[in-house]
Amino acid sequence: DLKLMEEKFKSYDDIFPSSWDEGIVKQVEQEIESLGRRAREYLSSQNSIKLHTDEFRLCFLKMGHVLVELPLFKDLTKAIMCSVLETCLGSEWGYSFLFEFGLGLQRSNENGSDQDNHVAQILVAEFSHFKEVMTMVWNEETSQKPAEDTVHDIKGFLRIAGKKSDLPVDKDQLLQSFKKFDGEYKKLLGEYIVPEADLKALVYKTVALAEKLHPIDFTSWDDKVKKQIPCILAGVFTVFTVLKSGASYNRLESTADSGLDMGENLLMKPHNIQVLTLLTLFGCGSSSQTGLDSQLMQIRTGEGKSMILGAAAVVIALLGFRVRCVCYSEYLSGRDFNLFRDVFDIFSVTEFVKYSKITTLSEDNTAAKGDIRNLTKDLIRGKLELASVSKRNNVGIGHFPQDIVHHSDGRLRS
Repeated sequence: DLKLMEEKFKSYDDIFPSSWDEGIVKQVEQEIESLGRRAREYLSSQNSIKLHTDEFRLCFLKMGHVLVELPLFKDLTKAIMCSVLETCLGSEWGYSFLFEFGLGLQRSNENGSDQDNHVAQILVAEFSHFKEVMTMVWNEETSQKPAEDTVHDIKGFLRIAGKKSDLPVDKDQLLQSFKKFDGEYKKLLGEYIVPEADLKALVYKTVALAEKLHPIDFTSWDDKVKKQIPCILAGVFTVFTVLKSGASYNRLESTADSGLDMGENLLMKPHNIQVLTLLTLFGCGSSSQTGLDSQLMQIRTGEGKSMILGAAAVVIALLGFRVRCVCYSEYLSGRDFNLFRDVFDIFSVTEFVKYSKITTLSEDNTAAKGDIRNLTKDLIRGKLELASVSKRNNVGIGHFPQDIVHHSDGRLRS
């Protein structure tokens, strides 16, 4: 690593002259810039890129290897690669070409090396220009069992005082709730996916449905609430789908010469398992339940817990609660929040939803009790008043009760 060599030997000009280091860096930077210029030349016209598709791919992959393997040049390389992709988007034919190119990178090249194919897949995930490709691949690769089969396979268990027993699930009611959601979601999506639709009108409609249930708490979670959950959830997911993939879908659908038959695979839509998980969490699988109990649910890796988490947060916030979503990883927590950030914003619930690490939740709960340093001093000196501690326990709760959703490997808890 050039930076490590420079750090270790910078005091010894006879061993590591600075001109040698600078010469190598400059040469690599010039090669990156040259690859970028060549790639942009291939994109000068539709005919040009058709003639030089293989050469363009080679240029892009060479820059990709630098991006992945040489951290010292990552910022420069990514900036140039972004510039190349933006050049592509500047043409009417650019969107469809970029989609096909990204799909080719994701699906690998039979004649390419394993290392090239690995870098190609990293590039698809690295650049937001390929987000439509990632959505389509996810839709294709995530298995979609019929809702009836998924409901049939659901098993519930109840643990009390260390003893485990079967927890009955009203599968007929759960399936009925799913069909209600599915019908409403398809109707709303057909209405609001078109470019001229007013998405804010759907937001107001969904908010109004939730506000009809106010005031509400988790001990009075009755049939009236459960009957409205599928409709509220359909509104939330329609807004999510339109915000995340509506523009791309409409743009590519309107490209007459794209030659792509992508259908609805391009839309970021909830899968059956995600919807059924949410409906179960919200009590739609238990006709005898009058309250909303704590639950631990497990789904397989890759089946979209981030979408479940975000949609649950929106619904709970719309019903008048503050929501705390916690995870063991700060990176995953931030990623999940960013996935739904624009949905939180359009529903005006961002201030009521907080994502964080589990340790941050613990620290916030402790801080809500008051000044821990002063409380500890008072305890040691025998001056701690129980009344003052009780009063401080209410600080920081806010105007709404708080629900906690826990996201970890394969499990959701609410």
